Amino acid sequence: MEKRKKRLLDKMDKPANRNAMLLTFAQWLDRGSMLLRRLGGSRPSLRSVLAAILRRTENAPQVVDVGAYHGEFARAVIRVRRDAKIHCFEPIPSARAILEDRLRSYTNIKIYSSGIGDSDSAETLNVNEFGAASSMLHVTPLCIENYPVVSTTTSAQSVQMRRLDSVFPTGAFDLLKLDVQGYEREVINGAQELLGRTSWIITEVSFAPLYDKGVLVDEVCELLRRAGFQLETAFGWSNGQQGYPLQADFLFSRQAAR
Repeated sequence: MEKRKKRLLDKMDKPANRNAMLLTFAQWLDRGSMLLRRLGGSRPSLRSVLAAILRRTENAPQVVDVGAYHGEFARAVIRVRRDAKIHCFEPIPSARAILEDRLRSYTNIKIYSSGIGDSDSAETLNVNEFGAASSMLHVTPLCIENYPVVSTTTSAQSVQMRRLDSVFPTGAFDLLKLDVQGYEREVINGAQELLGRTSWIITEVSFAPLYDKGVLVDEVCELLRRAGFQLETAFGWSNGQQGYPLQADFLFSRQAAR
């Protein structure tokens, strides 16, 4: 894995390779993508992606939101499908308090205090001064260089971790969303059964190592490919100070969900 990270980072650091790789990637996404055509050929956004996949379901969509933070994603889902049943996971107490306050009027949203990973055990969460950057992993110098606001870790808190397979041993889900700051590998590994009952996945991916031992985009794609998913489109791009992408949101679908 470390060798793959180095190769990818070396490529991203060379403008010629970076441009060629991003062009190839963009062309691959655009080629034959049914979702992009449904979006009218425009650049997708979170709202348009949610509309494209959630409005197709006859019954109330079942959504799992891992890394719910202050409820931004949950509220975006509600704006598209007010009847959606949403399971929000947020282990940071201060963030969860805001989440609960903002979503208290929705009886169709359930909030969990546990973190999500590949085991049912207590682990250490690194709480960042910039709360959205908090992670089970440590930020790297590259992350701090590009996002100085994440430079301070305020505390290390013990949190109870759960596997999604343990939380949801049965039931089908329309959408799984991951925003776990480099911890995607562990979440995916702990959700192998649930993935077989899930139609769509939205996950943040990193093109460069922003978290120590964090997973990069190539491994996320491979893990989900093995689980039966294929990449549909990308949106929510975040560029570094050098102007090239460091993160984006990827949408994956099961073949049966198309």
